[in-house]
Amino acid sequence: MNMNNNPTIDELKDIFAACDDDAGHHLLWVQKNGDVMLSVVPEHLTPVGFEEATTQMQMRYETFVQGNKYVGTSAAADQSFMQSIFDSLLKEWPSAKGRSTVDYIDMF
Repeated sequence: MNMNNNPTIDELKDIFAACDDDAGHHLLWVQKNGDVMLSVVPEHLTPVGFEEATTQMQMRYETFVQGNKYVGTSAAADQSFMQSIFDSLLKEWPSAKGRSTVDYIDMF
């Protein structure tokens, strides 16, 4: 899914469905080129440490804490949850794009 290439909510659902909530805390983030990523935060890093180590990050969301079912197939099936994230991505990306700093989006 790329924010510059007519993203769809179904693409977002696929990203979330491919993740395992039990694998760890996750970060939803967008690369400088517009690609949307949902990554497990490595155990040796904090979310801020992950941000600092990820030079291609343009914007990121609040951490999806492990065990809360924010990622995975059940999250992807939650239409309201997916719609709110999708709408936020569409709203936030135009202002985050091209900035010299990483935008942090706190939805919850």
